[in-house]
Parts: sequence; structure tokens; C-alpha cells
Amino acid sequence: MRSDGTILVATQPDLRLSDVTLANAPVAVTPGGSIDIGAMVQNAGVGDADASTITFALVNAAGTVRILNGTQAVPVLASGSSIPTQTTVTVPAGTPFATYTARACIDAADDVPEASDTNNCRNAAGTVKVAAVVQPKPDLIVAALTDAPTSVVPSATFIATATIKNLGPGASGVSTTKFNLVSADGLTRKNLKGVQSVKALEADAVDDPAVTLKVYSDTVPGAYFFQACANGAGDIAESDEKNNCLTLPRGIEVRESPDLVAIAVSDPPATATQGQSIQVSSTIMNVGTVIATESTTRYYLVATDGSGKIDLKGKPILPPIKPGKTFTEKDTVGVRIETVPGTYYLQACADSKKVLAEKNENNNCSITSLKAIRVTERPDLVVTSVVLKDLQPTKVPLGGQISVEITVQNLGPGPAGESAFRVFLIDTVTGVSKDLKGHPSVSTLDPTKSKVVKGTLTVFSDTKLGNYTLRACADYGEVVAEIDEENNCAMGRDTIKIKAAVPVPAP
Repeated sequence: MRSDGTILVATQPDLRLSDVTLANAPVAVTPGGSIDIGAMVQNAGVGDADASTITFALVNAAGTVRILNGTQAVPVLASGSSIPTQTTVTVPAGTPFATYTARACIDAADDVPEASDTNNCRNAAGTVKVAAVVQPKPDLIVAALTDAPTSVVPSATFIATATIKNLGPGASGVSTTKFNLVSADGLTRKNLKGVQSVKALEADAVDDPAVTLKVYSDTVPGAYFFQACANGAGDIAESDEKNNCLTLPRGIEVRESPDLVAIAVSDPPATATQGQSIQVSSTIMNVGTVIATESTTRYYLVATDGSGKIDLKGKPILPPIKPGKTFTEKDTVGVRIETVPGTYYLQACADSKKVLAEKNENNNCSITSLKAIRVTERPDLVVTSVVLKDLQPTKVPLGGQISVEITVQNLGPGPAGESAFRVFLIDTVTGVSKDLKGHPSVSTLDPTKSKVVKGTLTVFSDTKLGNYTLRACADYGEVVAEIDEENNCAMGRDTIKIKAAVPVPAP
């Protein structure tokens, strides 16, 4: 029985609010200002409900209720039916400044006989802040967006421009725009690497800086749409939080991609000096599903003590490789002069310039793990003496031979590998040089050590007759990387007269 004496029966209606929402929550408003409240009215009873009214109120943390100005009329509602409402109500003047919860109540005056009057009220999610001055909010949208490429592969990059506009009456601070790939069915999103930095915007202002975006390597190949979302970080309070994104209607396909892996690298030589060239080789395999176009391989020296690594000079070209295929390349690379002496492993890395958009960008390298290379300081080869061997006659005919003894010393702190000499005749009058046939060689030479190299050289038949002295140059082919490449030569003191060849008597 109701308080007015009305008897409740099982066929009565039961009005309730199944949902109450605040538009653009959280809401900030001044006394006398208005707010929009949505409510879904439901008749959960078995009888039809007469016309009724929704009233609205603000409730503070202490439970004090402040009735809002404005009501919402609800028509007759059949059993089991519902109706949405949207009402603009006003905060009464004199409402104390505070943060409130908005509440809506259907049939608060009990005008409609119901099966239950205990379920007529419902609070809205979010808060209403009543304050002296309410700052107007901005409203950031993507007003325009450049098309993405029609097709990309994972790890590919492209440039995009989103035009961000502030539709709201309030100014916005600096913000960021985020970009996504939206699946063709609209159910999933995959973010793109890179964000657009947008300057602070006054009302109706725009900003459209370009941004470089990258498709993440783990993006699943398939069909997508390109999307940009203003205020991507969500740190700008807006008047409308649901209009930030723009999705282009034209699709973008993420294709399968190649994947280069260095599966083998050669053992390095046991030693090398700073600046020396060495022979290396590596085997690169494409474990991806599509062909890998031309790329470059790079080699590194990786310190065995884990202190770091340094690249070797040279970037060999790697030809296209089909899926599942390998390519082995043999290359010559150089130990950089600035390499710190020590012990290193050799590492090979495919696609060193990252020109290929690969499925996995972290599996390009392979490193030796058993044999290491010891990098030493550079030597410095100097010829200290050039003399004729065994007091040989100083008159030599064209085509004749000259025997010499050359003393070479390593003045540098590092060992010198094997190298060859070049010996010249120097005209004592004109200073013009003429090379001799034959190149004596010297084996490895440790620091501070010297060797005497003996060799027999032949005078070319086109040599001009006259007086000459000898000039010998160590490492003439520059196969040894030295501290000083300008001090390899020295002059002899002996004078040699080149004369005409002796005629051979007729038989």
C-alpha cells in the first residue's frame, strides 16, 4: 500500500533510469550556468506507465542535495519499453562552489503508481564542478590528413601531415597527434611509430607540421585504413572528447617483407695493424617471404672484453636475394687507424644502411666466437742503407745485373708484415729515375728490429747511358699500414755507370 492509500498490484509498471550521462564530463559550470544530462527511461513493470517527469539535482560529498532548474517530461511508457531523453538544466544562483555528482530521478513526486518506488533515481558518471569562473575548453579535431602510401612493408617509413584545428572557444596548450592503422573490419588498431607535435592553438587556429611515421616491424600484413587522432596523449581537457580522430576511406596494405640474417662470418686473420686491409667473408640468408633488393654489408671489430666495437672501412654491396636463398661474399675491408690496439671478434651485419624494411631489424648480425684478431699499433719501415754487394764493379752494361744489400728498420711500435722493395737508378745529373727489374722482399719485422735484404736486379735495356746512384724504397706497394708513409726511401752512396751492352761475337 502506498502512503496515499493506493494498493499496489502485480500488474503495475516499474519506472527506472537504466543510464544517466553527463555530456562532456567532467563538467565545469558557474551558478546560473547550464549542463546537459542524458537519461534512458525504462518501464520494467508489467503494466503501462502513465506520463511522468524526470527531475535533476546535484549531490555533494556530504549527501546534500541541490535541485537543478528544469525537468524532463516522459510520455506514457508501455511495459518493457524504454525511451532516451536529453535535458538541459540550470544550476541555481547561489549554489555553493563545490564538486558534485549529477542525479536524475523519474517520478520523484510518486504521481505514477509503481511496483517499486525505490529504484527511480540514478547518479551520472563524472563530476560537476561549480565554480566562480569556468574556463572555456578547446576542442581539437583532425581537419585534414594526407593520404598514406597505398602499400608498405613492416619497418617502412613515410611522411604524413595532419591539419589540427581547435573548434572550441578555449585555447589549447601544446599537444601531440597519434597515428594508427585500423583494420579493415574496424575492430583493431595498430599504432604507428612517431607523433606529431602541435603548437598551442587559440580558438579556430590550425597547425599542420609534417611528421615521419614508421610501420612497426611486428605489424601483421593485411588491409588497413590510415587514422590520425588529435590530442593523442589525452592530456588536453576538451569540450568534446569523441571527435579527435579522422580515418581516411582509402586503404593501405601492409605487405610481407624480406628478412636478412648473417648466418656465417669468416675467421679473421690472427693479427692486423691499425690501418691494414684484411680479407673477410660472410654468408647472408633471406629468411623473409619476399625478395630482398640490393643492400650493403658492414663489418665490425667487437672487443672481446665487451668494451665496445668499431666498424671496418668498406661497405660491400650485397646483390638481391630471393626468399630462402643465401649469398656468400668475399670482401676486403680496412682496420681503421683509430682502432684501439687489443683483441677483437669479427662481426658481419647485413643491410647496414637499413635501406630494406625488414620483418625483423634485430637479427642482421653474426659474430665469430672462437677465433679473434689482435690489432696492433702501426710499424714504420725506414731504409737505413743501400750498398752494392761484394764490391761489385760499378760499370754495368744494359741488360746487366746489379747486386745490392738493403738495410731496413722498423721504427714503429707495431710489427710490420711482409712487404717488397722497389729499387731505382737516379741520374746524377738530371735526377731522373729509372726503375730496375726485380723486387727484393722482406719478411715480417718486429718493432725496433732491422734486417739486411740482398737482391739481384736487372738493368732495363732502354735505360739511358750515364752515371747513376741507387735509391731503395721499402713497402713500395703500400701493403703495410705505417705511421709515416713518407720516410720509406733512402739513397745509396755508390755511383754506377751504365754502359752499352757488349756485342756478342758472331759464331
